[in-house]
Amino acid sequence: MRRKIMNILILSVLLISMAGCERETDEENSGKMQGMQHLYASNAYGYYFEVYSAESEHGREGDQIEIAAPDEELYFMIENAGKNRKMAIQVFIDYVQVPIVIDGKDYLTYEKETGAGYSGATAFHFKNAVDKKTNHKLTVTMTASSDVHSDDMEDGTLQPYSLSYDYSLILNPDFEMKEASVQNYEKETVLSQDMWNGILFNFDLKKHRRSIPPATVTCKTGQNLTLQYFAGGYENCSEAVILFCIGMQQAEINHQKFIRVKTGNQNIVRGTVSLKAPEKAGEYEVTGWIIPDPYAKEQKELMPLDAVPRFTLVVK
Repeated sequence: MRRKIMNILILSVLLISMAGCERETDEENSGKMQGMQHLYASNAYGYYFEVYSAESEHGREGDQIEIAAPDEELYFMIENAGKNRKMAIQVFIDYVQVPIVIDGKDYLTYEKETGAGYSGATAFHFKNAVDKKTNHKLTVTMTASSDVHSDDMEDGTLQPYSLSYDYSLILNPDFEMKEASVQNYEKETVLSQDMWNGILFNFDLKKHRRSIPPATVTCKTGQNLTLQYFAGGYENCSEAVILFCIGMQQAEINHQKFIRVKTGNQNIVRGTVSLKAPEKAGEYEVTGWIIPDPYAKEQKELMPLDAVPRFTLVVK
């Protein structure tokens, strides 16, 4: 119940104080913060994020972004208020992180310094060609305060830290969606339904509690780690994809770029994943997201993805 309430509070913050995805009418624009296109004056301590193409900039429906060619430029829009923040942008094609090109430079993860009154759009395109004979899943994540460690945050791991979205990248409405590179589903234990939904990783491998991980976890360089996960709880959802990142870069879990889990309607599944700590000593932020019903045939409403509670991996 505590986690369900926290989810509701976090979602409220994301939808109200960080703004939404829909473009507003002229009447609504009257309440905008000065210099902002999306953030309202009444919510002066939030941020906004979205991705669009030239075709979808006006009147995009649901989670679809239309492009005319696979090398076409896309845009991400960021607005930030209240304090300076560094934003980390990661782009995934079919749930595998890909490099992007901005102003002629290649980035696997692009970090943008944003001041307390920042509003701007950035053009990017994919470094490597994508298959032009199929549609693709495009997942774009923005992690706020990417240069701050979780144990330094005011609310620790419970603080909402991202605005991230799963889009359908449409080259042709008649094309099929590209199949997932990971075909096998994880073997999980299906739990009884509960008033909770989302994604959670922790190290409680004995009592299997659905507890929030500590703000800091210490390990050795190259150490093999085993984590427990809880995932699901969504209505009308048969499966989900889970992404896991270390240091703002995609990390392999169970020797794969991502994992797929069968959830079923409102079911919560529990399982374990293995991963390897970085070979270089340092402090790394651990982040991740869950994508419910990633290959749904019908168009979905665009909503921020649920994120794992963020924590810092201290590698010694």
